[in-house]
Amino acid sequence: TGWSAVTRRLRFVIIVASCASLALAGVALKLLSRADGNFRLAHGTKSREASKKMATRFPGFSRANTLVLLARAHKDVDDLASLGSSYCAWELELRDAVLREFGPSSSGDSGLVRAVDSFCALDAANETLLAAGFLDTQRPFLRGARAATISISYNAKAAPSDRYRLGHWAKRRARTLRDTLAIPIAVGSTGLDPLLESGIKGTKKDLEGVDSRALPVALGVMAWTLGSLTMLVLPIANMLFATVVEFAIMSVVALHYDVVAFAPSVMMTLTLAVSFDYSLFLCSRYLEARRDAALSPADRVAVVLDSAGHTVIVSGTTLVCCFLGLLLFSSSVLRGVGVSVGVGLTCALAFNLMLTPAVLHAVGEPLCALQDRIDAVWARVLGAVTSLTRRRPSSRGRAASDENDGGEPLYPPQEAGGDGAAAPSGYVPLGDCTTEEAKVPPGGLGVRDDDGDDASAASGDAPMTTTTTTKTRRSRGEMQPNIFERLTRFLWDDRRVAALVVVLVVGASMPSCRYCLSIRSIAEPTALSPSPTPTERIYRRVKDAFGGGSVAPYFVLFDVPSGKTALSDEVLDAADEVIFGDLVSATKTAAGPLLIVSPTRLGDSLRLHARDYAFCAGRADDAATLTATEQSQLLAVCPSVNALARDYATPDGSSLVARVQLQSSAYSRAGLAWLKDARRALSKSHDDDYFAGVYLDGAAAQLADVISGLYADFPVVIGVTLGVVFGLLGVAFRSVAVPARSVVALCLTLSFSFGSCVQIYQRRSADEPTFLSTRGDGKGLAWLSPLICFSIIVGLALDYDVFLLARVHEFRFGQSCPPLDDRGALLAAVARTGVVITSAGVIMAVSFGALFLSSACILNQCAYLLSIAVLYDTFIIRTLFMPSLISLMRSYAWWPSTGPPVDDDDDSAAVGSRGGDSDPVAVAVDDDDTTTPLAHADC
Repeated sequence: TGWSAVTRRLRFVIIVASCASLALAGVALKLLSRADGNFRLAHGTKSREASKKMATRFPGFSRANTLVLLARAHKDVDDLASLGSSYCAWELELRDAVLREFGPSSSGDSGLVRAVDSFCALDAANETLLAAGFLDTQRPFLRGARAATISISYNAKAAPSDRYRLGHWAKRRARTLRDTLAIPIAVGSTGLDPLLESGIKGTKKDLEGVDSRALPVALGVMAWTLGSLTMLVLPIANMLFATVVEFAIMSVVALHYDVVAFAPSVMMTLTLAVSFDYSLFLCSRYLEARRDAALSPADRVAVVLDSAGHTVIVSGTTLVCCFLGLLLFSSSVLRGVGVSVGVGLTCALAFNLMLTPAVLHAVGEPLCALQDRIDAVWARVLGAVTSLTRRRPSSRGRAASDENDGGEPLYPPQEAGGDGAAAPSGYVPLGDCTTEEAKVPPGGLGVRDDDGDDASAASGDAPMTTTTTTKTRRSRGEMQPNIFERLTRFLWDDRRVAALVVVLVVGASMPSCRYCLSIRSIAEPTALSPSPTPTERIYRRVKDAFGGGSVAPYFVLFDVPSGKTALSDEVLDAADEVIFGDLVSATKTAAGPLLIVSPTRLGDSLRLHARDYAFCAGRADDAATLTATEQSQLLAVCPSVNALARDYATPDGSSLVARVQLQSSAYSRAGLAWLKDARRALSKSHDDDYFAGVYLDGAAAQLADVISGLYADFPVVIGVTLGVVFGLLGVAFRSVAVPARSVVALCLTLSFSFGSCVQIYQRRSADEPTFLSTRGDGKGLAWLSPLICFSIIVGLALDYDVFLLARVHEFRFGQSCPPLDDRGALLAAVARTGVVITSAGVIMAVSFGALFLSSACILNQCAYLLSIAVLYDTFIIRTLFMPSLISLMRSYAWWPSTGPPVDDDDDSAAVGSRGGDSDPVAVAVDDDDTTTPLAHADC
């Protein structure tokens, strides 16, 4: 009542302030450019330690991503050598153009691009022996090669816009030069950032498509459920203002906190879903309260906030806490999502609890009156059409026509609302619930029956009260029990059936639930991007021709202790044993042969020693042991040897590094398995006498550590989230039994959805439908799918559960009117919430199910997880499992709280104990079969 009075006094201030928030749209849009696809490594991980070492020793290799340009000769060209000097001219001119545009400047700016390597560039510098990896033949000459790559190494920590611009600019420039030189080659680009960019764009496009399709469907079903078009102004306003404000807030947060690129899309989607649910709950309660003719418009809003408002607060607070639980993850990837969604849900909660009552106070009754006029006009139109299509109207049709001749209102003046407004079509005013002879409410709570008819439609000609005419009784009727109420009544009346339902639900779910802990994650970047895209096609061609590791190579760093130099014989021999001994031995067949560039060897066989580096560097004294033949052989390869000394060893001799490239993708299961084996081999193999430490670094290694850290934290996050849910629900309902039931139901929903997802995507057979298939190497789930969907599933399932339990609690403990017994409270709540919750659940399932049309693997899997979880929770948990548990627990359903006693002589006792198909809440039947109104029928 207090909050209702505050929103009533400040209603115009709240409305004007909400409209003024649209001025923040310019700030809100900046979030899209400030969100980044990068992530920070957690403290204590191997990759973080290796990355810090690489940053100090080899900044050119550290924190660098690789953009790969693929050049392929046309089918009518024998090989690249047949193109003559024009091909190498193209490569060299492209290298110079990239360095001029993005390389270091004369002013001292380090630039975005660190190096541009290609076969022709190395060949021009007489470093041909290092250039073999840039040709598909893996040989140091163009003859026979039909494809070549150009590797552009750039700063991975630069702004996303700069990194993406580099990719687009380099590809356009390469094609422009190709056309200028008239070279018959095809040019494409790929890399980690191009794949992420295509994934982000595809995800945004898919989510925007879902929102554009889901929003009209949601509003249409909401209008059908409420029986009102004019009330749709509330969910639209709440969604619009909440979205603008949350984006504006997060655009400021993104300046100081990591917000991943997909966080805004997830935040907006959940804000729309929650705003829809909360608006549906509040509007349905307002329309229900409006049927009470004794309530003034201000009192109606107070009733809404006292009942549905309390439910929204409990649900919203719990949801925010669940998503803030993502802050427990050690990686910034999901922490940013948790903050974003937490801010979005808070905005949605605030607008629903401030703007909704303010609008209802200001224009609530005019909106409903407008809907009444729309209904009256529509009824007349339908009547006119019906009369034209019938040659002989029925007596009932003539009576209805006579009743409305002359434009008379459909409802008599004495049935107007408490403020004198015309009574709404389909909404019959009720007496005060505190009076002894309250009028019988229509079965419509603003919702529909299970048979599709308006719940307030006539259901019979039996008299309702001694003061009500037969004609009015026909127009009102009694509430027909819907399918949810009938099913709950059946479960309550026979506890053996309720126990059987619980056993069947658990037993039928177990075959899928048992796989919920068998998730195998996929780290392939292609799982995040739509398929097929040009970037992904080039990525697969590069992987087939040059090895997937060319896009994401590994670097092995040898840290030499003080007193030793990196290019000494003892250090080179020890490093060669580690690289070509231990690492090669650790390589399984699935990872393929390794392509290694190491300062210990030139090519596969030519071992390098300290004297070789000394001779090529011009230190004759150190190379005195070389024979004349050895010196002549070295002269031919000295440019390559000097390049190894320059790029793969530090000038002070404190470290050396080797580049390792896998044949398979570094992000594939085989690549990540090699990473584990390699780390194990390195930890056991290095000699402390020669190395202070051996480190393995690379983009794939960093992502692998992020994934392993997230999944290591996942059980903790699950436990903390369920614990928070238990605590908040326990405080809200002052019960232990209520949160225990909810947590059990949540665990069942989560286990079934994750387990069945594993069955379909990870354990699928070859004949599964293509839209349920996993792309990439191996079967499994995209690593982000389970982590993101967990909190969303908890939020949606808990939302519907709280809405049902809040209504049961309201009827049982009698917050507004005399309480019902356990049976009557459950049946009353189910009758009033069944259609609303089912409508909301179906809309969410359809909305998320639209993501099945996405070609991105991660969205396809998220669509399945969210859709199956919502449908399972709506039709199994809320419809069967939860009523069965309450039926079995009976008076212990609220333990340790106990409901107030219900007088056996009171009409409400009769409601709780009677059977049959009549309304369990609105009416009780006397011995003479005359309907008797109940004092608390509209509570």
